[in-house]
Amino acid sequence: MYDVHISYSRAAYFATKGRFSKALFNCNEALKIQPRSVRAYVYSGAVKAAQKNYSLAVLDLTKAIKLDPACTIGFYNRAVCYHNMGQIKQALRDYSIVLLLNDANTSRTHKVLVNRGLAYYEIGDYNNALVDFKLAVKDRPQDAFLYYTLGVCYDKNHQQKEALEALAKAMQHKVYGVNTS
Repeated sequence: MYDVHISYSRAAYFATKGRFSKALFNCNEALKIQPRSVRAYVYSGAVKAAQKNYSLAVLDLTKAIKLDPACTIGFYNRAVCYHNMGQIKQALRDYSIVLLLNDANTSRTHKVLVNRGLAYYEIGDYNNALVDFKLAVKDRPQDAFLYYTLGVCYDKNHQQKEALEALAKAMQHKVYGVNTS
């Protein structure tokens, strides 16, 4: 019998090589062997997202989430798809669910905070954007982009003193496009 793990490995390999049709073929092979495979649906959704086929990616990621309601990578990837599709409210919901599930992956938590902050910024909710960017900068205190983004949010919120302080910190870590840290 064909091993489902071989399909997972092949799917991941072909996806990293940009051979998306072969990656999807192997995801489908995995689903033939294990029709309720959360991993296969997550992989398939990730491949479709890499192809910028976000609506199909959302369908696969939703199937993964229905099979495993605590699938943080499914919620995260679906949030990114929604965000790329301009469906900001759905993206915010899924980013928030990832944080509520208390994912132990600190790298993903950081990405969620940054992405959710950007989503809040896009809809003009600068207060919530500030909350997320402040939490993100605690994790990466040398990140010039985060200080710059904080400065812009403070400015949009009419908090000029804080905006100048954040922008000054951004300049401490970045000079003319070259990261100094």
